[in-house]
Amino acid sequence: MRLFSCIIFVLFSLQLSAQDSLIVLTEFKTTVANDRVGVTFTLGVGSFCYGAQLERTIDTMNLEGFQQIGEITGVCGHQDFETTYTLWDDTPVANRTVYYRVITGFIPTGFVPVQFNDFGEKGHRIGPNPWTDRTTFSLSNEQQKEVEILVFEKTGRLIFSRILGRSNEVTLDRTGLHQGLYAYQLLLDGQPVGSGKMVIQ
Repeated sequence: MRLFSCIIFVLFSLQLSAQDSLIVLTEFKTTVANDRVGVTFTLGVGSFCYGAQLERTIDTMNLEGFQQIGEITGVCGHQDFETTYTLWDDTPVANRTVYYRVITGFIPTGFVPVQFNDFGEKGHRIGPNPWTDRTTFSLSNEQQKEVEILVFEKTGRLIFSRILGRSNEVTLDRTGLHQGLYAYQLLLDGQPVGSGKMVIQ
């Protein structure tokens, strides 16, 4: 029994020692450049056996929603100097807040939120288009101005206007609209910011 207790104590001590020597992350920041999101982090003194993984999610409460987008292979041994790495997300989720974290030694960092905006040449995006029940407009609206849409028939006659909300993403449902091709204009606090065509199926 005493031998068993000693073995358990030694294993527990080794586990604590391994945890104490886990590598330390001393810097964690993000940048948006050239349609990519770069995540830069600095690893300090410690064991780098397990490497580092970069993950992203759009929902921090959904544990199954994390996606690994980069990795640095671990090298066993004790690192006694700081090293800075940058991993790039080449296909970032556009026009909404995305959360990034780094995992070193199975221990995740906190989340860093990033907003990557891509509204195209028109200054906004619509999707889906064509659409059936509803569609979403994404546009730059950091000051949370009132988003209004004007909808026109092919002849140019105004059918209706509707206030859609005060955010970067607003939704239009087909209430009052039939199948067909329509022109639309988006306004922020009454000022035109974009226009285009949409098809309701």
